Amino acid sequence: MNRRGFLGVSGTGAAAWALSRWASAAAPPARQPNFLVIMADDLSPGHFGCYGGSRAKTPHLDALARSGVCFRTCWATPMCAPSRAMIATGRYAHRTGIYHNGLAIPTGKFPARQWAREHLTFARLLREHGYATALAGKIMEMGGRIGSPEVGFQEYCHHVSNGKLPDGKTFEGVWESDRALPGWSGPVASRYWHPCLVRNGEAVPTSPDLFGEDVCADFLVDFIRRHRDAPFLAYYPMNLPHGTATGKLPTTPLSGRPGQNQGGAMAECVSYIDVLVGRLLTALEETGQLRHTLVLFTSDNGDAGWGKTWATEEGARVPLLAGGPTWLRQRGPADQLVSLADIFPTLAELAGAGLPEGYDVDGCSLAAFLCGETDRTRDVITSSIGTGRMVRDRRWLLEAVDPVGGHPRGRLYDCGTEREPGQYREMTDSQEPEAIEARRRLEKVLGDTPFLNPEDPATAKALEAYRKHPYPHRLGPRPGARPPQR
Repeated sequence: MNRRGFLGVSGTGAAAWALSRWASAAAPPARQPNFLVIMADDLSPGHFGCYGGSRAKTPHLDALARSGVCFRTCWATPMCAPSRAMIATGRYAHRTGIYHNGLAIPTGKFPARQWAREHLTFARLLREHGYATALAGKIMEMGGRIGSPEVGFQEYCHHVSNGKLPDGKTFEGVWESDRALPGWSGPVASRYWHPCLVRNGEAVPTSPDLFGEDVCADFLVDFIRRHRDAPFLAYYPMNLPHGTATGKLPTTPLSGRPGQNQGGAMAECVSYIDVLVGRLLTALEETGQLRHTLVLFTSDNGDAGWGKTWATEEGARVPLLAGGPTWLRQRGPADQLVSLADIFPTLAELAGAGLPEGYDVDGCSLAAFLCGETDRTRDVITSSIGTGRMVRDRRWLLEAVDPVGGHPRGRLYDCGTEREPGQYREMTDSQEPEAIEARRRLEKVLGDTPFLNPEDPATAKALEAYRKHPYPHRLGPRPGARPPQR
């Protein structure tokens, strides 16, 4: 398989599965690999032991990091909708039109929220190349009706926020809110305890002791077991640890059954994410598929309250762990720069799935890096939220750039060898030659990357509506501010 120039774009149980099948040297996959892509919701890297966290227990994910690759600097966007469109398509907002949950601009003949009719999803691409495909969890921003050929998932199990069930059935579970709150169009049905779920077009029977994430994980376990002889894509965009419509965190089964949709703690939610990941990894191991399955774990944006909606690295930085197959090179912590836009071309290349002629993506395939054929990834990464933008290379970071909002210069940092944004040295007004050159170089990257055009009539109309959104993007905290302990 030629990977150079692809697409023309640049606990005890955990230890058992992690150590049972690792190869000492990487080699390209001999068959189409399976893919398990897991995305947590509103979660910064620092909660996990492999990223220095200490409050949550994450043995399965920490083992995955040790046995595979733990990317220290992976960027999404600082909000769910643009991140989810980006990971599914490998395309930035200037192509999909999704700049923010409240800023969506049509890029073709279809409405902005129906972007799957104009852009390939990884599910559709892999399905058309012989893969069985399934999604469980949160279906927000999949570009169209879940289960449609354009979106590409053959099987699905997901939360129904408005409580409208198929065949006229009435939801009899718990409501997170009985009225519309800012950012919601109406009352919100539970996604956690006593949840509102649909599985392959049919309502899932609910009860007070039923936890929604258990249903979704069990759905994918069944999917994995039924497709042990064919390549598959299993996509798990979790709800955890996103707060309920009222901003509360739920308890989890770790606290006993039944639980509550409020009064929970972040550490418990993160620990239960690890439990769910362990359940899926165990299913792969027991069916003999882990050695053929690339497992990717990430998040859609930084923590709610510390990063989400910020045009900063805290907003864009997410975990990215890769593990599973025998052909994956064991690297552990990796300082290379990566983006969620890179997931689409990576899966496409490893699956041997080509793209239509002239169809461009913004992501860069990580296949050669994961297989050990190269130690290089990107030289630079970019991200955006609303009208704000950010860009960095290995040493320098330029964030909070927002000419539309009256902040054209942004903030410049020398990251040095530090790992956390609060440890960077601010150089915004520095006249040192290195800082001046770094700013020039990073501004050129932003200038060469297409972005929204406020002079376009459709864009101007969308921006006017966006100014009324209850959760607009922000430029982040004061320089030097530090996140809460994780």
